[in-house]
Amino acid sequence: MEKVIFNQMAVEVTRRCNMACGHCLRGDAENVDLTGMDIDSVLDQTEAIGRLILTGGEPTLNMGAIQHIANGIARRGIPLMRVQIITNGLIYEERLVALAKRFSEITRLTQVRGYGNTEREPWRVSIGVSLDRYHKASETCKRHYIRYKNAMKGFAEVLQVRHGNAPRNEGRAAALTDTINYTLTAETYLLQQIEVLSADYKPMCRFYDSYHLERSDQKVICCGIYLNAYGEMLPGLACDTDFSCRGIRLCYAWEPIWEKVLEYNQAHERQHCTYCDDLRTKISLMRDKVQVNREYALATDPAAQDEPSAEPIYIGDARRYCKEMAKWARPDIFDQIERAAAVKDYMC
Repeated sequence: MEKVIFNQMAVEVTRRCNMACGHCLRGDAENVDLTGMDIDSVLDQTEAIGRLILTGGEPTLNMGAIQHIANGIARRGIPLMRVQIITNGLIYEERLVALAKRFSEITRLTQVRGYGNTEREPWRVSIGVSLDRYHKASETCKRHYIRYKNAMKGFAEVLQVRHGNAPRNEGRAAALTDTINYTLTAETYLLQQIEVLSADYKPMCRFYDSYHLERSDQKVICCGIYLNAYGEMLPGLACDTDFSCRGIRLCYAWEPIWEKVLEYNQAHERQHCTYCDDLRTKISLMRDKVQVNREYALATDPAAQDEPSAEPIYIGDARRYCKEMAKWARPDIFDQIERAAAVKDYMC
């Protein structure tokens, strides 16, 4: 099977959880863990990973899977640029500290060999601790956040995750009254292709200019990909939805991922992300303004902002991104992006 470069891969290491928060978009926990066999099946098809996100359930309840992922990446020599692990912080897990250090060494090796940059960059490994108003035992979680922060100083970032204070109407959060309505937006993601780059395919997305090929036989999956605890590969949108994942599936971990992504794109007349971005813009313009303003206030409230990372995107790129957003939000801009992407030479 062909090897693939994943721009972003999210891995659901377990569906078990030691909390039952009222805002959880996942829904009720399940007694399911990701197996080492499924991890190996995906890593055997992996050439490199830009950002690896380890999620759940509560990831610290399956430290064996996280260890297996770290060992598998190191053993295969897979370049890895960035790792993020999200925990509720209810328990303090020494093995999480050890594995954060292991991932730090893997990303550092990638950084030095790939870019010759010898300066240590702790932001490449991020441990997010959820600290929002819906979590129980908040004092315990806050105490463990501080312990993690002290224990990982110098090789990983430990950040407060607070965007749960602006929950979507997904999973258990659907029963709440103060949420962000994600229903119509989700439908546009089901219509959307998974953007890819190869000698035969070009990504028609607004970030097209950030991708390139070093060899003519390389295969890049530009959009996020999600491996769930059942060993199913899904579009990245499933990383931010309930456990049902709206019934979508690309393939199983042991199947050829690249081929299945291409099949998924060809099915049901799926559209490039620029077209779907256009739909999302129009949906926001059509919705009730009072409701939209209320949701905007909820999402932009300081209490719903995650602790900022030292990663460069949060320093310089984020400001540039905000400036571009005003331009990207105009419907006609997406045709221009596709024309520019279609003529770009992606070979270095």
